[in-house]
Amino acid sequence: MTPLNRDNISWYSGFSKKVGRAYLFSIFLSLIVMLIVIGTLVWSTWQSRHATLSSAQISLEYQARALGDKLWSHLNQLEHDLEKVHLASYIEDIYTTSIPADFYNEIKRLSYGQDNHLKFQFFTADGNLISTTHSPTLDRNLYSTASFFLKHKNQLQDIVFEAPVSEPLTQTPFIGISRSVEGKNGEFLGVIRLLSELSNVQKILAGDEFGGFKNATLVDSDGQVITSWPAVKNIDLQRSNLDDLFAVYKIQNFPLSVNLSRPISAVLTQWFIESRNIGLVCIALIVSEILLVLFSLTRIREAKKQVLATQRFFYAVEQCSVSIIITDTEGRIEYTNPWFTTLTGYERKDVYGLKPNMLKTGHTTQDDYAKLWQTIAKGEQWEGEFLNRKKNKDTYWELANISAIKDLDGKIFNFIAIKEDITDRKRIEQDNEDKNQRLTDIIWGTHVGTWEWNIQTGETIFNDLWAEIIGYTMDELAPISIDTWMNHTHPDDLIKSAELLEKHFKAESEFYEFEARMRHKSGEWVWVLDRGKVTQWSEDGKPLWMFGTHQDITSNKQAEQEILQAKDAAESANSVKSQFLANM
Repeated sequence: MTPLNRDNISWYSGFSKKVGRAYLFSIFLSLIVMLIVIGTLVWSTWQSRHATLSSAQISLEYQARALGDKLWSHLNQLEHDLEKVHLASYIEDIYTTSIPADFYNEIKRLSYGQDNHLKFQFFTADGNLISTTHSPTLDRNLYSTASFFLKHKNQLQDIVFEAPVSEPLTQTPFIGISRSVEGKNGEFLGVIRLLSELSNVQKILAGDEFGGFKNATLVDSDGQVITSWPAVKNIDLQRSNLDDLFAVYKIQNFPLSVNLSRPISAVLTQWFIESRNIGLVCIALIVSEILLVLFSLTRIREAKKQVLATQRFFYAVEQCSVSIIITDTEGRIEYTNPWFTTLTGYERKDVYGLKPNMLKTGHTTQDDYAKLWQTIAKGEQWEGEFLNRKKNKDTYWELANISAIKDLDGKIFNFIAIKEDITDRKRIEQDNEDKNQRLTDIIWGTHVGTWEWNIQTGETIFNDLWAEIIGYTMDELAPISIDTWMNHTHPDDLIKSAELLEKHFKAESEFYEFEARMRHKSGEWVWVLDRGKVTQWSEDGKPLWMFGTHQDITSNKQAEQEILQAKDAAESANSVKSQFLANM
């Protein structure tokens, strides 16, 4: 493992670019996948549309063929009936003599009796209608200029098909089939014409058992619409080609064709539903891609922020004035900051892979080290002081804070020690301790009681000797306050003490000093020399804290009293002596 140092800090800045490229690549890859999926769905949808239309087109063509065959069967039957009359043995007699009764009855029967669906007409070579099977509609007008008649006479056509034909009186539409009649020598005698009502064809169109189409249209060879079902006035076949499927079947032997149309929208109903669902899937994919882009951009920004925070943290660790050591779970050093080198003299490369105990002096016991490891192994924080040794063999004190570094699952993967050089502080503490000890020794050596007094609050602090001078312990005097002093001081002395204190508070005297009598626990009065001085003042010049001592001067007072008594005795003796000498 490469130790962390300032030389490879470029990894942190490069990490941001790597993260950004990774997310941008994922966006690009997901975009490609989305486009492929959407393209595949669109292509399959279009193929499905094409297959659906092709299948519907084949089905429609089959329906047109089936319907055309039905119409062919109907027209063929008409042609057969016409042929049957044409081949009658006495057909020539119609044009030379008169219509025989048997023949008339026969063609009457062929016209389906009273249904009036079929009509036979007989024309002379001059186009004169000489007979018909429906006498009520008999039209004796000449047909010499009729289209069908001219085709027979002038163009020598044997069979002529007409559609539609309107009867002059009723205007009923018919389909007409006519045939030339020739004599024995081949001369043109006239025309036999068979008319079938167009409604017969319409019934065939309307009665189609296949269904499923929009329009069924019967068209002649010129493209003219003969009839349709459902009946419509105008049919735009070109427009139908745009909106509908279209199938055409040519009826054999007749100048007619069946045209079927079916709405494309009806054919594609299920396809539209599937397309809508696929469209929703595509929209969902696009929305997902947008969300992925937004998420990736957010993650890139967050990654950059994290990298920036990591860089700042690294810089802070590198530049801070405390020693930082990171070890693995076995305690081997993986990282030290520059201050560690400044403090110990060891370079980072010198200690990498070693354990921090290389610095120990033996001041910390093995039991203390064992407790340290037990604490940090549980993920808890340990704090303590070490006396360690530098590279140049000098010793130094440090305050160490050691804790575990955990991953998101709470597993420890490193330990970090933050150590502060406290050598100067320890030296100052030791100096203060030495001073305090000397002061304590002086106090106990001189048997002086000490007192501390907060003048504004009355709070006081006495030492044990202060209480001992008047025969008490501190526990016996509790609770301690300025009243403790006043309650044990002679009332006359309190007045004088107050006067001296007031002068000191007004800065009229540098020190407060007064000899006072205090009541001893035994009931006797002891003398104390009370000295003190205000050391802290408020901003407005009021005294805050005052510190002082009590010194037991009872023995001094007793000695003074004895000296005074001896002096008085000597003076009295001298007076007696003088009187004695004067009286001698």
